[in-house]
Amino acid sequence: MSRTIGGTKRRSGDTLVETLRETYGNNFARGYRADTKLADVLRKEGYESLSEYLKKKQRPAVQTYTAVVHHEEGWFVAECPEVGVVSQGKTFDEAVANLKEATELYLEEFPPPPPQRAVITTFDVSYA
Repeated sequence: MSRTIGGTKRRSGDTLVETLRETYGNNFARGYRADTKLADVLRKEGYESLSEYLKKKQRPAVQTYTAVVHHEEGWFVAECPEVGVVSQGKTFDEAVANLKEATELYLEEFPPPPPQRAVITTFDVSYA
């Protein structure tokens, strides 16, 4: 039996590792047999819930984002258009490093949006 709580399906302790691997991937509970119960994995690993186990045991997801950088009044300003995070630095590399850190902090609090690459294009403007 399962029900969804905060984006993680709540599973009973009788759920088998094999079943959880269908949802969370083949690396879930690595080192445990497929017929091991979730309750046994949590007890042996010292976790009280599936969500706690997932948060602490699974490697963080890696996704590529875009940095749009421009120079403004002595600073390099970097923006991640997929997430809407902006940062700055005295150098180009510092601005991108600060943007990466700011984006990671943002994504810790807010779930990442569905993967979608930004489209960057140019256009002509007539002016007098």
